[in-house]
Amino acid sequence: MINWMQKHKKSLIPTVWISTIAFVGAGFVGWGAYDLNKSRSTSVAKVGDTAISIKEFQNKYSEVYNYLKSITDVNFTDEQAKKMHLDEMAINALIQDAILLNFAKDLGINASDEEVAREIINSDNFKTDGKFSKKLYENAMKNAGLSQNEYEKELKKVIILDKLKKAISIKPNADDIEMLAASEFMQDKVEIAIVDQNVSTITFNDDELKDFWEKNKSKYLTQKTYEMDAYFVEPENKNVDEKTLREFFEKNRDLYRNENDKLMSFEEANASVLNDYLADFNKDEAIKRYLDIKKGKIFTNKKLVLNDNDEIIKNLQNMKIGEFNKPIKYKNGNLITKLTKINEPQIMEFDAAKKLAGNDLFEAKKAEDLKNLAENSLGKVTMKDIGFVSKASENTTNGILSDEEFAKFIGSLFASDKQDGYVLYDNKALIYKITSQTLDNPTSAKYISALESSLSKLINTKLQEDLISVLQKRYEIQRYYKGGGVE
Repeated sequence: MINWMQKHKKSLIPTVWISTIAFVGAGFVGWGAYDLNKSRSTSVAKVGDTAISIKEFQNKYSEVYNYLKSITDVNFTDEQAKKMHLDEMAINALIQDAILLNFAKDLGINASDEEVAREIINSDNFKTDGKFSKKLYENAMKNAGLSQNEYEKELKKVIILDKLKKAISIKPNADDIEMLAASEFMQDKVEIAIVDQNVSTITFNDDELKDFWEKNKSKYLTQKTYEMDAYFVEPENKNVDEKTLREFFEKNRDLYRNENDKLMSFEEANASVLNDYLADFNKDEAIKRYLDIKKGKIFTNKKLVLNDNDEIIKNLQNMKIGEFNKPIKYKNGNLITKLTKINEPQIMEFDAAKKLAGNDLFEAKKAEDLKNLAENSLGKVTMKDIGFVSKASENTTNGILSDEEFAKFIGSLFASDKQDGYVLYDNKALIYKITSQTLDNPTSAKYISALESSLSKLINTKLQEDLISVLQKRYEIQRYYKGGGVE
């Protein structure tokens, strides 16, 4: 985790605080099995002399969980966390920290109580009107369910890791910076030309298509479908006065938004409000019918074949074949369903897959044709001089390329070691030729500072990775946590 700290050193101490709050926000996490040996019952692992407690593990898991949830979407679930082995990520991060803490101890690096107190006093998290507030600090610990001692113990580890990072950091020398500058500030004087593709010449017959399908038929599968018995409970009374609907709308108005995520007026949402009201009003009756169906007093009267894109399937959870699902809102009523069969995806027959395979074959032929067109155009087309370009250049083609196309061109140009080449787009190719090269002036202070910072991160990240790899052999690593594949 020291690599992560290096990238976020400006918020080093606040991050510890956020991590602590993250644990409270995520709530209790269900863990796997533990080795319940008496001497190990409070730890998930031990590295050298450093034990990793269950609470540290829960904290780290919740920190990573909440971070991933914040950068993905609000629907990030425990099931997704299990699939990506989030518990392993958490324990591995803690083990890396513990390795470095052992190394810091061997080097005599420590953090005093005074240093911890100074970080707390200087933290904006515990200030009121710019001054440290002991009451705010104590309340924050109380709200987080932590003792001050626990928080300060974790804070001490962060300070030690930050000291170690600074102690082992390597500063790039002038030759290193000059070499990187040659890469970053190289300018190429370029000539370009556009050749357009004529897609009307791309053809194929049925024999070619069938041969293509045979080689790729595992790509062309039927949809997974669900066969269901169903019973729709429709409201007996569909006449609802406007006052009742408006009251229902006001209670649930945050649910009614347009495609731009703006709240809708009652008039705009009227049809949806009526359907939702009727479904809610009809819920008790739907539950009664659901129980009667389970008891065999009444029977389903509809057959449905659905796929994963259907709203009905999206609204059903943990379906089991032969079991009835509780009523769900459907149109202006409630739907009771029983899963009878699941049809897994199957390879499509040629006739069924013909259109899909035809589209793919066309795209494959089109890509091959465009590549051949570009290669055959090298050195044979009239070129236009667009001047010098660098990695940081803005679009200099005066409308020949869009900004997105220009960015792709620049990326390809500086990734190649050839004097000429081409870049493929949708229905055209860009032919280019480098006529001369020069170095931009990288001697300004802002350039030197940016280069030094970039190179320092690159060097020290690799250094720290190699250091941890070596230290893993020095300090014995014992894992007690047995869940999620962690042995």
